[in-house]
Amino acid sequence: MEKNRIIKVPLLISQEEIAILLGITRSQWAMYASGQRGLSSKSRLKLDALVQNANKVTTAKREKLVQEVTQENEVQRVIEQLILDNTIKILQQQKKLSLMEEKYQKAVNTLHFVAGFQKESVHTNLLHVLRIKANKMLEANGLQHQVVCKIKIEVLGYEKKLLLQKMKSDDNDGLF
Repeated sequence: MEKNRIIKVPLLISQEEIAILLGITRSQWAMYASGQRGLSSKSRLKLDALVQNANKVTTAKREKLVQEVTQENEVQRVIEQLILDNTIKILQQQKKLSLMEEKYQKAVNTLHFVAGFQKESVHTNLLHVLRIKANKMLEANGLQHQVVCKIKIEVLGYEKKLLLQKMKSDDNDGLF
């Protein structure tokens, strides 16, 4: 018999530690676990008590340990921090998008302005500089960059939704 068949609950207990709990040597336990020898009645009683205690661990309605509560609280704290970080990232992306849209519109307006003056051929050097400046602004804040920013905002929104759902489900159901 192997330890895994005797104790069905996954535990962080080595064969040597089981042997110590039973008051036998590791080799005696190994021989018992492999079916090569039996246990004394005293050791058998200890093993029965050990198995019963291990089986109690699996009962659904058991009182939570301090460590479990601490871990659950830590998960909640982490989720809350992730939600806060996410909200900040959304706000940053929204501000970035707003500035991009504003700069884009200024660049388009400047190009229209320059196009209107081009017909009169006044101050061609200045108009050329303004056109270059507007084109650089368009390149840096173009619609393709705005789309990327909008997608990031949308993805962050989905992430926030998932985090809020996780926090709500953990509050109601326990963890995972």
